[in-house]
Amino acid sequence: SSAASDVYKRQNKDFTLQKDLLNLIEILQDSIKAREKVAKEQNIKIDLKISLAKEIILFTGDKNRLKQMFCETLDKALQIYPQKSDLIIKILEDDNNYYIYMQNNNDEISVEHLPEMFPQFYQTAEDDTILNSIELKIAQHLASLHQIKLTTEKQSDKYTAVSYTHLRAHETG
Repeated sequence: SSAASDVYKRQNKDFTLQKDLLNLIEILQDSIKAREKVAKEQNIKIDLKISLAKEIILFTGDKNRLKQMFCETLDKALQIYPQKSDLIIKILEDDNNYYIYMQNNNDEISVEHLPEMFPQFYQTAEDDTILNSIELKIAQHLASLHQIKLTTEKQSDKYTAVSYTHLRAHETG
């Protein structure tokens, strides 16, 4: 719709990004809180699982834009996921990246499986109508401004997973 594309154009106007040192996990938690009411109304339980050595992802960026990025994604997830289900959000890491992974089933994913689980990190072609939705277009734009890669993956007819990948900064210590 043209209204949606107008919103997107407004989003896309040049704006300055705040550069603050943030904990990305806190921003995700704030975003989940902001969407909890909608989730409750749909009987969707949001379950955050953090599998990191330290429960913090230090990140320099724009707090409001990052919160909007997560909220847009959660909005889409709550739209497409069935009622009375669990929305699992996992935060994983390996030596190179942090992964924030939203999925709607309980299959456990381990970091060893990431190459199979995230084929689109290893392939350039990507054709996914969900990513063409206005919410994820906005989220993807905000993600790319922060050097975060946002992708979606159809896991089966029922489920689509959404993942953020962020290259770890050269951490000291």
